[in-house]
Amino acid sequence: MLRCPKCNSEDIQFTSSTTSKGVSVRNSCCGYILLGPLGLLCGLHKAGETSTSEFWVCRNCGARFGDYEANSSSLSEQSSDVNWRLRDVSQEYEDQTNQLKAEYPKYKNANRLMTIGAGIIVLAVFTILTGLLPVAIVVGLIGLIILLMGMGREEKIFNEIASPELKSLRKQKEVLEEKKREIEEKKKELKDKSGLR
Repeated sequence: MLRCPKCNSEDIQFTSSTTSKGVSVRNSCCGYILLGPLGLLCGLHKAGETSTSEFWVCRNCGARFGDYEANSSSLSEQSSDVNWRLRDVSQEYEDQTNQLKAEYPKYKNANRLMTIGAGIIVLAVFTILTGLLPVAIVVGLIGLIILLMGMGREEKIFNEIASPELKSLRKQKEVLEEKKREIEEKKKELKDKSGLR
């Protein structure tokens, strides 16, 4: 729901205003100075042209604002809500996962395997810096294989021993993370449309 960025009221109305240009005294004077009496006609340039501006008006406080402000306020509110929920769900998920690791050594071992694989990949990167590219490639592949084995084992063990509540938390976390990405994309799209940087 769109809200007023000033007072946060939902009682807003979309309005458009049309203005038309009249004779420009400034252009007429400049034209007269440069071209003489015939220059007075310069004041008629763009006379009668109309321009329409569209904006939102808050019925509560009277603030006027554009689409960007109206939608930005709504997206910020959604983003804040998703971030709070994601923080809570992530914390609960992490707590239960840590408890699972403590209770089941196989799960902890799979996690260790992933850590070892990641460490070997980091070692491969440092090996590249020493100029031993063939060695770095072999070490990097070994690290990647170990990391993937650990990830596969962790997922398999998780599916076997995790409670339905923990699986539900994992799913909620994934859904909230996706929603957060969507909101960020909408914010970026809205900013691009409005021409802001």
